[in-house]
Amino acid sequence: MILSGGISVLGGASTIGVDENATMASVPHLSKGMGQRAALHALPAVVDEVRNGRRTDIKLEGCGLTAVPEELRGLTRLRRLDLGENRLTSVPEWLGELGGLEVLVLRANRLAGLPESVGDLAGLGVLDIGHNRLASLPATISRLNKLERLSLEGNRFTTVPGAMMSLTSLVSLHLGANRLKSMPEDLRGVTRLEELHLQGNQLGKLPGSVGDLRALRLLDLTANRLTTLPDTLGSLTHLRALRLSENRLTTVPPVVCRLVGLQSLHLALNGLCAVPDALGALPELVRLDLTDNHLTALPEQFSRLRGLEIDGNPMRPWSPPPPQTLNLEHRSAQYNEVIHSLMGWGRRSGKDGIDDAAYALSQLSHLTGAERTDAEDLAIELVREGRTYFAHELGRARCTRALPLLRDIATDPSAPALRRLQAAQGLILMDPAAGRAVVIGIVDDTVVDRSIRQDAMRLLAEHFERQNPGAG
Repeated sequence: MILSGGISVLGGASTIGVDENATMASVPHLSKGMGQRAALHALPAVVDEVRNGRRTDIKLEGCGLTAVPEELRGLTRLRRLDLGENRLTSVPEWLGELGGLEVLVLRANRLAGLPESVGDLAGLGVLDIGHNRLASLPATISRLNKLERLSLEGNRFTTVPGAMMSLTSLVSLHLGANRLKSMPEDLRGVTRLEELHLQGNQLGKLPGSVGDLRALRLLDLTANRLTTLPDTLGSLTHLRALRLSENRLTTVPPVVCRLVGLQSLHLALNGLCAVPDALGALPELVRLDLTDNHLTALPEQFSRLRGLEIDGNPMRPWSPPPPQTLNLEHRSAQYNEVIHSLMGWGRRSGKDGIDDAAYALSQLSHLTGAERTDAEDLAIELVREGRTYFAHELGRARCTRALPLLRDIATDPSAPALRRLQAAQGLILMDPAAGRAVVIGIVDDTVVDRSIRQDAMRLLAEHFERQNPGAG
């Protein structure tokens, strides 16, 4: 049975074979760090593959390029182009001729500007130009009506380019590590935003218009100069994660206590001397980071929180005991093991710590009721924050509440292939069709590192063995 791109299940058994003529053997070798001379030598054969419709991606990441190769000009069938981590100081005007591009990566170069023709890339969905020397964008960028993900972090912007406010399809915007002192007063043009990353800037306040971003799920304001938040923030009923660490807050803004959907709140390294009782009553709150403040006591309501971090505070002895102790009283040993491991309370770190937590998560299926819900909530939040190596255990435990998150990560074209594959490990156990489609896509993606594609093939083999027990 042929699955895709030469991948087959031979003789009805669960062995996955690879038709070398259809996949790896025919793909000219381009790899990160191979050097400019070697990359340019291999490039003509890769370009021929694109012109003949045998591939749609070219990855020239980290090859020491000082100019965009002229061989790429006119490749209208090209869908994904990665020129990240090179030494480019400019991009040619003919870039706009690559009308089929959907993903363009130019991060970590030396670019001070982009050509006006970037606005001609009408099908572009992902644009990553982080970590360059940009202080402005061409006005034509406003024509990118299909752009969903834009990364501008690590540049030299002092203001948000006005042309960006017309990007009505934008769902993820990274503006961290710039020199922003303010945000636009009118944000109504980007109301589909679900993620807004503004960490590492110089923001002293947020405009009231932030309340117009009703779809926002993550707002990262770490390492700015905020002393308060606008009351309109309370309109963000879908907000799940709010990061306010390393600001100048001396009190928790009252509006935070109205964010009833909030699951993760980071308030570390501020000047907090107290926190309001209402914060502990937020119904969905799973993780609260209050480390390195000036807190001497916490309200008793905080005892229900499963992910409370309070290190670095001059806490007085508690009566009753601290929340961490209260959390685990009258709970099963399996529950305590899961929570201790996920919160990093284990004795080991690094890979051993991950192994401990993964083993503990394997006990999820033995938990019931509120204990299972608590543990699932914490595990889901950790996966959301990047620990996708736990996705497999969520799948094994049939944690269906994690399905929307796993689907989002696995199908995110801008996410690293390893992260997508890890999410697919959990997804394929609960939604086999969706998970299988993601894994096959990774196997077929010639841009993805060979080792990751081989891991994907093994995952497919395991999947078909489960689907066809005893076959062969």
